[in-house]
Amino acid sequence: MMKKTLAGLGLLAICAMPARAQLSLLGKPIEEVRVDIQGISMSSWGTTVNAGIPGSLAIGLYLSDRIGIEPTLGLTVIAPDDANGRTEITGGFGFPYYVLGDRGHSGYFVSPSVEVRKVSNQSAVFSYGADFGYKAKLNDGLSVRMAMNLRDKDFTSSDGFVFRGIVGLSFFLKQ
Repeated sequence: MMKKTLAGLGLLAICAMPARAQLSLLGKPIEEVRVDIQGISMSSWGTTVNAGIPGSLAIGLYLSDRIGIEPTLGLTVIAPDDANGRTEITGGFGFPYYVLGDRGHSGYFVSPSVEVRKVSNQSAVFSYGADFGYKAKLNDGLSVRMAMNLRDKDFTSSDGFVFRGIVGLSFFLKQ
């Protein structure tokens, strides 16, 4: 499992290198590709631990040295031995603000976000929340991101909040 994880990260890094400063979205250069690889979620319905490559994928577009937009896409496939498997697709936007640091490479941040989540055999759910965390710069092209996420499960229900801890790696395409 660990060898496959490291191989996947290496392949992502190799693919990202030729694309340095060539990609753009909404007229802004894509400076960062983030892969969230580990998470733990806690809510009224239980605790879930997940690990995967990618758990979710985000791209970083920076409006200034402290403000960014992060479109995010996630895919989770849960395939237990019995017939109770499910597929979950998530899409959303985060709006990180870096309190201190250098253009998303490092520092403390808060990132309000909105997302739509669709789980197989269920209706799509809209939720909102925020990440609170820290990015540590490992080298010029790589940072590790650690965040605590507080999210409302669904604004139309009273099921309460979801707490998530998330760890990811950020690959920087522009330096």
